[in-house]
Amino acid sequence: SIYHAIADNLKKYLPLKNTFLKDLHVLDPASRTKQDSADTLIRVGRAIPKLLSNAEIDRIRYEFMMYAAETIDQSWYIKNKYHDSDDNNHTEYQQIDYYWNKTLSLTTSFGSPKFPTLSKIVKNILIISHGNLDAERGFSINEHIVTENRTLLSL
Repeated sequence: SIYHAIADNLKKYLPLKNTFLKDLHVLDPASRTKQDSADTLIRVGRAIPKLLSNAEIDRIRYEFMMYAAETIDQSWYIKNKYHDSDDNNHTEYQQIDYYWNKTLSLTTSFGSPKFPTLSKIVKNILIISHGNLDAERGFSINEHIVTENRTLLSL
């Protein structure tokens, strides 16, 4: 059937066995209290070439333990809770960048960032493109720009 063909095609081309992508679940706020999350974040830090020094990789575990122990306001990751007409519970979550912006803006009593190494990893992960829409949008915008020299371009 067509559904089997679609499923086979997705299994063939999607990066389902990519351990780096699987490890990115560590950015989920629910993962901060899981036992293996610090190790997962260390693996992610090592997987990104030239991002962290050896000293920074060594600090990841300490910073992650501090992050896991931090009191995080629920409004940073839950946008809305409601019941539908059938009395089912629903939860609407904040976008991941909203959560991490709030979390990474926490400071020590001296005003310095609490999680500088964690910040470096998270920000670099969140800027990874998950599609080519931005590039296509750029081409579309450039197509509509007409300059004095460009008016002479024609086939």
